[in-house]
Amino acid sequence: MTTRARWLDGHESQSSFEFFCAVTVPELSRFFGRAFWRSLPSASQQFPPVGSALLAVASLHRRYKELGDSNSYRAAGKPGPDKFAVVHYGKALRQIIHDMAKGDRARPHCRLMYLVCGVLFIIVEVLQGDNRKALAHLDGAIALLEEPRDTTTAGQLLMTDLEQELRPIISRFDVEASIFSTKRPPRLTLPPLASLDQDGDARIRLFPLDQAAHELNNLIAHVLHFKRTRANTLRYETGGDIPPEALQTQQQLAAHFQRWWQSAAAPLSAISPLVDPERFTRATLLRIQYHAMWTMLKCCLNAEETDYDRYLDVFSELVRLVGLLVETHHHQWAISTSTGMTSRSFSPETGIVFPLYWTCLRCRDGRVRRTALHLLRKCSQEGVWIPEIHARVAERAMEVEGGGVSRESSLSLEDTDELPFPSCTDVYEFRRIHCVGLDVDEPRQVVRMTYHRRLNGPDGGWNVDQEWLYYGN
Repeated sequence: MTTRARWLDGHESQSSFEFFCAVTVPELSRFFGRAFWRSLPSASQQFPPVGSALLAVASLHRRYKELGDSNSYRAAGKPGPDKFAVVHYGKALRQIIHDMAKGDRARPHCRLMYLVCGVLFIIVEVLQGDNRKALAHLDGAIALLEEPRDTTTAGQLLMTDLEQELRPIISRFDVEASIFSTKRPPRLTLPPLASLDQDGDARIRLFPLDQAAHELNNLIAHVLHFKRTRANTLRYETGGDIPPEALQTQQQLAAHFQRWWQSAAAPLSAISPLVDPERFTRATLLRIQYHAMWTMLKCCLNAEETDYDRYLDVFSELVRLVGLLVETHHHQWAISTSTGMTSRSFSPETGIVFPLYWTCLRCRDGRVRRTALHLLRKCSQEGVWIPEIHARVAERAMEVEGGGVSRESSLSLEDTDELPFPSCTDVYEFRRIHCVGLDVDEPRQVVRMTYHRRLNGPDGGWNVDQEWLYYGN
């Protein structure tokens, strides 16, 4: 796979291609979608725009790793644009635009090429820190994936089969974008949920690991659609009694989540980190994401943040599982060492950063959220989730809810073992933050944190505060 391909021109192209095969593919496929990521070197030799986009990703990824950590990559006075990546990114874009102008959009091999390039373009923009352009590419890929098509010929059927590898990738990106944006519901058409019989038993049986991941992602998409289009309006805007139909939707989604857990929990927890470390990582990741989304679903209609206190055991288990991942696969998850910073990895998909950030914001048990913050600071970037930024915001949220800057905030978890930790009941409702919005200024390494509280209780209005936080070293 690392032999010279005919389309590579020059040493830098060959070096970038080899880096992509040896380093980028393992990192991009660290969680799911391995068949797709591993097929890209071959696809790049069939489709020139894919090859150009691949080289752009490889160059940006290598630069990201060579700079050592996300803070260095985004530091004030950071190096100028990666000229090699810019050239090949532009080359791929121009070729795609040219082909679409010729009317080749409907040809099956062109359709596939556009989708593959769209995924690579998303990664290019995320690595460059432009989430808006990444979202535009995602929306374009979703629109193309949703277009009706004729699959009557053998060639078109073949392309349809290949697209099956792409749909889960794009669906996970769609879910990630919806989690990250507080207003954007998933854009892909929601897959139908399995029917439930009178006993609440879904007529599905789980499943191989990839299928378990796909089913969970579909459930999360339904939860996010409900939260973004219905629950948020009820909680943050209209208020009052919850309509029966909203409660019914929440209960139905909860039944599907529980069915997934009943079918998947035992098989996933039985995978040994010693026998099959890669499957263990992915299985544990599914359990972590389930716990985070379960708390989101169960509390999304409640007006009071204290409702999350009922799920302390869920947050505790989430943090325990993350700690298990870091302990058993330190080289994949933990960043800091006794000698300083090691090279960071990059995953295009959400892994543990969001669940840890969510725990820091929503779990008010001092020890659990402090442990979550400690682990969050050690993470690598996962798509749009940048641990330096989200750890700083989480820390400030904890300080606000504690009534001011805590003297423990700058200490590591080990340094605070002898200090008293607040319990959930110590954090009063009127102090609690209900939602957080972020606006990042990367050149200055600051983030504007906008947060909502109800200082006069559930019947009072919203108090909105904004702060600029520095997240650099």
